[in-house]
Amino acid sequence: MTEIEKRKADRAFVIFQQVKQLKSNVVDSILEIGKCLCEIEDDKLYKFLGFETLEETIASPEISFSRASAYNYMRLHRIYVQRLDIGRERLIEITQGKLLAISSVVEQDPETWLVKARELSRSDLRSEVGEYLGKVPPPSRETPDPSTCLPVGQFKDYTEFVKAQPCAICNRKDTVVGHHFPRTKGASADEWKVIPLCVWCHSTSHVMPSAWLWENRIKIFDYFYDIIGSVFVMEEK
Repeated sequence: MTEIEKRKADRAFVIFQQVKQLKSNVVDSILEIGKCLCEIEDDKLYKFLGFETLEETIASPEISFSRASAYNYMRLHRIYVQRLDIGRERLIEITQGKLLAISSVVEQDPETWLVKARELSRSDLRSEVGEYLGKVPPPSRETPDPSTCLPVGQFKDYTEFVKAQPCAICNRKDTVVGHHFPRTKGASADEWKVIPLCVWCHSTSHVMPSAWLWENRIKIFDYFYDIIGSVFVMEEK
């Protein structure tokens, strides 16, 4: 190795270490942002900032986060810090994308999934998650009482009806939006193929669409068969 090559090799090592440190700083910052946003939402602190909702807060010119990014940061904090109580020194070894990739399964076996996230490439990790979800027993969901369903006739259109329902995944009743299923509106999804999702579940659905769809398939199908079917039965009566 020539002297010039040796200097370049030394420089390459230094730069690589700098990139690793900067990457750690990025993940650490994301976790801290998620913590702050969760606190703002949980204690409704946005009211003291002159906003009506968290969405207005994150869209303000001062921070201007996209809703998807903000809720992903919050999701990381709620899962890894609040629920699993995993130290940041372990989390900053893994990229944000990988932490999100295993977010739907990590609570089943945190140690195993954290190791996989640290050692596998993102594509291999997604394959592992998809394979695991395919073996998980379908989630259960109680069939709703038809008498509690709101007849479509009370609403101007189906979209209005959807937004009046609780989230099809977590049953949260506030901040519900209509999520086009299985394709997005931009992909020419039919107007009636919409399910109610809270902003949290809606944001999560766009992180890993295929894995999310597989994980929640039974709840989605139950929504169409139980909720909508019950409404039609009521109208026939």
